[in-house]
Amino acid sequence: MKLITDKAELVKLIDSIKGRGARLDADIQLAGLSCLDHLAKHGDIGQINRLYLALGKGARKAALTSWLLAYGGVVANTEKDKADKPFIYTKDKETNVQAASQDPWYDHKPDQAPDEVFDLAKALEAIVKKAAGKTLVHGELLTDVQAMLAKLNPVTAEVVGSDE
Repeated sequence: MKLITDKAELVKLIDSIKGRGARLDADIQLAGLSCLDHLAKHGDIGQINRLYLALGKGARKAALTSWLLAYGGVVANTEKDKADKPFIYTKDKETNVQAASQDPWYDHKPDQAPDEVFDLAKALEAIVKKAAGKTLVHGELLTDVQAMLAKLNPVTAEVVGSDE
């Protein structure tokens, strides 16, 4: 994959992604409503599962799941075949296409803001700062991560400290 080094080309690509993203959101909404309508009329869960499985790795599956569970006569499949059939039909819930049309799927389960996403490096740094100078293990002062890991779990410390 060749990286884009020209700023104008990069801006053009980002703008294209924005436009395609909006079109994809609209397409998923139309497909979702159509799947719910099909479910309501025929009791056939196949198209809902097909839509869910069609979403790419970067798609907001949690949002679609929340929306389908809110408006479809479906529940999450917990059986062995859940990878191929993530949803199953239930008579205990009513499918409501009209309500679903008023509440777009992409408004469910919004993504976290960047400052709300868990940052492992930041969390470890905070722990190390808090632990620095404290007596933690066997009456010894710990001042760095490697020393702390070695005292708490020598096997893990060896793996973490290796260059391999």
